[in-house]
Amino acid sequence: MIARPFGAAEFSVAGLACELQRDWARPEADRLHVLMREYFGNQRTLKAAT
Repeated sequence: MIARPFGAAEFSVAGLACELQRDWARPEADRLHVLMREYFGNQRTLKAAT
């Protein structure tokens, strides 16, 4: 058995996608929208710079 750091949990891509879809529809999801746009915008910038 592999030891995991405290609080770490395994997850699947499908599980993560389901959680994001569920959270995206919530009324307070504006914070998530901003976070995701910033993250992927920064990813595009970093990719373009390399």
